[in-house]
Amino acid sequence: MRLHRHAAAAVSGLLLALAGCSRSGETAPTGPPPPVVEVAAVVPRTLVDEAALLGQLNAVQQVAVRSEVPGIIAAIEFDEGQAVRLGQVLFRLRDDEQVARLHEAETAVRLAAANHRRIQDLSRDGIVAPSQLDDATAQFEAARARLEVARVAVDRTRITAPFDGYVGHRMVSVGARIEPENDLVTVESIADLELAFQLPELALPLARVGVPVDIRVAPYPDRVFSGAISFVAPSLNPQNRRLLVKARIPNADLTLRPGLFATVEARLGARENVLAVPDSAVVYGSNGTFVWKVDAAQKVAPADVALGARRDGIVEVTRGLQAGDVVVVAGTNKLAPGIAVEAVTAAPEPTASPGARS
Repeated sequence: MRLHRHAAAAVSGLLLALAGCSRSGETAPTGPPPPVVEVAAVVPRTLVDEAALLGQLNAVQQVAVRSEVPGIIAAIEFDEGQAVRLGQVLFRLRDDEQVARLHEAETAVRLAAANHRRIQDLSRDGIVAPSQLDDATAQFEAARARLEVARVAVDRTRITAPFDGYVGHRMVSVGARIEPENDLVTVESIADLELAFQLPELALPLARVGVPVDIRVAPYPDRVFSGAISFVAPSLNPQNRRLLVKARIPNADLTLRPGLFATVEARLGARENVLAVPDSAVVYGSNGTFVWKVDAAQKVAPADVALGARRDGIVEVTRGLQAGDVVVVAGTNKLAPGIAVEAVTAAPEPTASPGARS
C-alpha cells in the first residue's frame, strides 16, 4: 500500500511537470488591440474675430398724415397699401366755403386791378393827387394778398403725400369730421430701409460711412441682404460703451419690412498666432475642460485647457497647449490615462481662417 501511494505521487508530479512544460511552450496572450483615434497637430493660425450684432429695420421716412385744418372727409383717393408719389392727393375735404371765398377774392382782385389802372391814368394826367394812386395801389396789393390766402385755404382741403412711399391702412372714412390732431393714414418710404445697431468699442475701425454690411433676418434665413453704413454717431453711449450706427439696406423688391429684427456680421479684427483646436477635441469633465494629448510613444494623457472664442467648429485654446502638440479629435470616449493608441491623422480642415464670435 505504501508503494502504491509513492507511485501515485510520482505519476501526479510527472503530469504536473509535463503540463508545466506544455504551457511554457505556448505564446502569452497579448490583450485587446490599442484603440484607433484621429489626431491633429496644434498649429498657430490667424483667428478672425466677428460679432453678430442685432438691430432693427426701420423705414427711411415714415409719417402719420394729418390735416392742417379741421373739416369733413369728402373723398379718399388711394387704395390701402399702394405706392404714392410726392404731392399725390390722398384725401379731399369739403371745400364749398373755401372755393366760394376763393371766387370772392378773385373778383376783388379784378376790381382792385381795374381801379388801380384807372387811377394810374388819371394820375398821369394830373387829375388825381399822388396819394389817391398810393391808396389804389395798396388796395390792389391787399386784394392780391387775400387771393393768395384763399388759394392756400383751398389747397389745405387737399391732403397730399409728403414723399414717395407706400400708404398703410386708412384711419378715417368718408364723412368723418377730422381735426388737425387726428392721424389719417401712415406713409412710409420702404424702397430703402435703415438698420440701426450698436458697435462695441473693439469694432470702432468699422465705424465709417460707406463700409459694406451683410444682414440676415429670421423669415429668410438663407438669404443675405447687403447694404452700407450711412450714419455713425459722433460719440459712444456712456452707459454701454457702444456706438450707434445706421446702415442703408436696398429693398426694391419690398421683401424686407420695417420692424424686422436683423443680425449684421461685423468683422472686428484678426489675431495672429492663435492656438485653436476642433470642438470635438475638447472634453468637458467634472473637474474642468481638457484635451487628450498623444506623446511620441503613442500614449495619451489628459491636458487641462482654457478656452477662448469659438466659431464654425473651431475653439481657441488660451492655456494648456503649445504649438506642435498632437491632440485626439475623434475617439475621445475610448481613452484612459496612459494607454497606447493607434493614431490616424484627421482630414485637413478648410483653408479659410476661422472667425470668432464676440
